[in-house]
Amino acid sequence: MATTSFASTVVSVAPTSADVFTIEVLTVKRGFSKAGNDRMYIETLVTDGARTGESQAGCTVGEGFNLPTSGNEKNDSIMLRMWMEFFVSIGYDQSEIREKGFDFDKVDDPKAFENLVGRTGFVKYTPADPDEGRKWPKKMWLTDAQAGAYADARAEVKAAA
Repeated sequence: MATTSFASTVVSVAPTSADVFTIEVLTVKRGFSKAGNDRMYIETLVTDGARTGESQAGCTVGEGFNLPTSGNEKNDSIMLRMWMEFFVSIGYDQSEIREKGFDFDKVDDPKAFENLVGRTGFVKYTPADPDEGRKWPKKMWLTDAQAGAYADARAEVKAAA
């Protein structure tokens, strides 16, 4: 029997600690929300945390965004903002996105401007805690500068203690 490779297999295990994490986009899959909205599901791999170092490395942070194509102006506006925050977090320039637009059909094409897989970014993550009334984790996508400022502030607090 041949050896089975698990080289590209990732089990989704969320971080257990709140932190600002550096992530890498692993997969992007198109699907539908429970309400039937066109949606993208993004799985990212944690490489390190500002506070936790590499202790959460290998964990995954999942995200799902509806596409801003519902025809409902208010909802699409909210989704455009959420997508832009994510894009800026993983290294896209806002002016370039505004100028070029974004073709969601090309997110898996490594030659396309829209390719998301392999890009790195930053997320401020707080795990779900049903005991505290948080059914879902909280995620805020950050720019490199925002993530760095958070790490610098944590280092100053730690040094002062």
